Parts: sequence; C-alpha cells; structure tokens
Amino acid sequence: MTLNYEVTEKHFIDFNVFHTKIHSELSKPKNFGKLGVVIRVLCLIPLIYILISSLLYINSNIYYDVSFYARMAGLAVWVVLSILIFFCAFFLIGFVIKLLGPLLDFLLDPLFAPFIGWAVKAELKSGKHNDFIGEQTLTLNDSGIEEKNPYGMNLVYYSSVEKIYYYNNCFFIYVGAIKAILVPVTAFSDDKQQENFLELLKQKTGIDVTYPKKQKKSNK
Repeated sequence: MTLNYEVTEKHFIDFNVFHTKIHSELSKPKNFGKLGVVIRVLCLIPLIYILISSLLYINSNIYYDVSFYARMAGLAVWVVLSILIFFCAFFLIGFVIKLLGPLLDFLLDPLFAPFIGWAVKAELKSGKHNDFIGEQTLTLNDSGIEEKNPYGMNLVYYSSVEKIYYYNNCFFIYVGAIKAILVPVTAFSDDKQQENFLELLKQKTGIDVTYPKKQKKSNK
C-alpha cells in the first residue's frame, strides 16, 4: 500500500507537543518522587542547625549557672521538638507535592503548546528537520516501511516500530524513542483506506493504535 501526502508545519508541531506531553506524564511520578526526596533531605538542615545551636547554647556562659541535669533536660526537649517538626514537615511536603502536580498542570498547560510551537518554528527556520515537512510518499511493503521525500529515501523495518499513537488528526508511528513517522488523516481518501492501512500495519508490526480518550479517528 502506498500513500502520498503532505506533512505540514502544524503536524510537526502537534507531534512535538504530544511527544513532550506523553513523556512528561510518564516521568511525572518519578520526577515528583525525586523532588519529594530532595525537599525532605533539605528539611534536615534546620533540624541539624537546631541541634548544633542547642549544644552550643547549653555550653555557653549563659547556661553555666544551670545544673547539668537541667541542661540535659533542655537539650532533650529541643531534640524532641526538632524531630516532631521534621516529621510533620516530612509528611506535609508529601501532601503538598501531590497537590502541586495538578495545580502546575492547570496553570501551565495553556502556555505549553504555544511555547513548543515557538521552539519548533525556530528550529525549522534554522533548517533543521526539513525532511519531516512537505511532500511524503509512504509504502508498506514486505521489507518494511519505505519513506520517500525530496531529501531521499529511508526503509524502516517493521520490527523497529515501537508504538503507534493518534493525536489531532495525525498518526505517529514511533520507530525510536524520539523519532516517528507522521501520517495525517488527510493522507487517506476515505475511512476505508485508513482502516485498511492500520490493519495492514497491525499485521506487520503486531501493534494497535493508541487513541487519546477524547479523540476520534476520522479522515475528515
């Protein structure tokens, strides 16, 4: 099966937005977990400071008139209070971090796509990724996925396909961690041709298309 179509600047921007979002979501629990560890370790700093300050204080001239037992009792109180403060902060930070993720998403999401779009346009103007944009010819044959454009030809083996996603009326056939073949729905003459293409691709790769919950597959 052979498809002739055009990949526009918008398709390429959509791919970069999608790629950044999906990898951000996959790594978010890990990143917030690391953030929690860092912040909690930082909580040790005031605890250590309080302990050191207490030791210096009870051995200072101000404290000489107080008995040894009174000094030890004062130190014990400081230690207990410090530990209580540390553990309260430890669990409070974990709770705040859980709330912080969705809040940041809500506040920054409107700025996310425009920023990615600006960065991608800047790269395209510098001459990077030109082979992704413009007229493309894609053929599914026995050897693999054959890509042709004004910049050359490339053959991708079916075993190299890792994931297939659908986003904003475009299919992203991932053939690496950060590389994908872009096939917009405008490449198909009708829904039947689109279904045949996806069925043949599944037969060759064994991979189904992943559709976002609120997106519908259509070539219109």
